[in-house]
Amino acid sequence: MGCVFIWVSIAFLTGISWGVGLLGVSVIVMGGEAARRYFGLHVGWFWLTMGSIFVVRGACELLKIKVSDALLPIMCIVIGAAILATALRPKGKR
Repeated sequence: MGCVFIWVSIAFLTGISWGVGLLGVSVIVMGGEAARRYFGLHVGWFWLTMGSIFVVRGACELLKIKVSDALLPIMCIVIGAAILATALRPKGKR
């Protein structure tokens, strides 16, 4: 995840748009998960979900699509609740 901090720092220093910055973060996050899958490691659904959110939000910024400011926090609450429910289920039913 060190690459994310480097990318975000470069994005702030160069003044690129939020859309490009978020798409860059999504490429790093989802690329990392793709590499984990390629090497037979456990894929983190949390990071795949976050990468997908970054893609959607970055694309909306680049395409100038107005999205409600409440949509992202609501999506994060729903996703967080789903992750929490999965973690609280008994081990045999996952």
